[in-house]
Amino acid sequence: ENEIFAIIHAATLYRRNKSVLLESLIQTNILLPVKLYELANKYNVSIFLNTDSFFNDKKHQYSYLSEYTQSKNNALDWLKLLNVNSQCKMVNMKIFHMYGSGDALTKFIPSIISKIKSNIPFVDLTEGKQTRDFIYIDDVVSAFEIVLKKYLDILNFEEFEIGIGKATPIKNIVELIKKVSKSTTDLKFGALAYRDGEIMESVADNSYLKKIGWEPHYTLREGLESTIL
Repeated sequence: ENEIFAIIHAATLYRRNKSVLLESLIQTNILLPVKLYELANKYNVSIFLNTDSFFNDKKHQYSYLSEYTQSKNNALDWLKLLNVNSQCKMVNMKIFHMYGSGDALTKFIPSIISKIKSNIPFVDLTEGKQTRDFIYIDDVVSAFEIVLKKYLDILNFEEFEIGIGKATPIKNIVELIKKVSKSTTDLKFGALAYRDGEIMESVADNSYLKKIGWEPHYTLREGLESTIL
């Protein structure tokens, strides 16, 4: 009964909690986007944006997220297959290390902010030499907006990496969180070992996204201040 221009698929399930059924992960991460894209084609939707993660990369995979990355890979393979004979453009939006208010406390940045703002005596951390491309949520939203606005210039299948294009060591961002929070928490770097298969360097190639007119507007400090204060 409505003419729908675009579908933005942003649902996902990590299944960090193994009490969540594997079937739920498959339903959410594979079957849902495939069904949505089929409906997009059926009802002449112009563009379908699939939200992906930098974890979904052979270079960037944690063993503890293997089920998640496998499901995201499977979904993308199906979407590409359906896209071959599709009139609805399919864009894979690969987001790097997004942060911002309202995020789940199970994620790294919200968890660290919560601990440091509470002024707990200390936080055990790795050495923090691994780097991440941290991007504030408002800059992620603007990336989605620019893709929708420029959809006529986009091929039938495209993939954009969404990050500021700069890698920051984990140690630096944790120290900045402490500084912005004016916290007294002792940061014990090196108290924890790195995870098995730790990703030591991760940075987005946002050059193609910039070519269609996108630019990040928040520095790391500005984004953290908006999140913390």
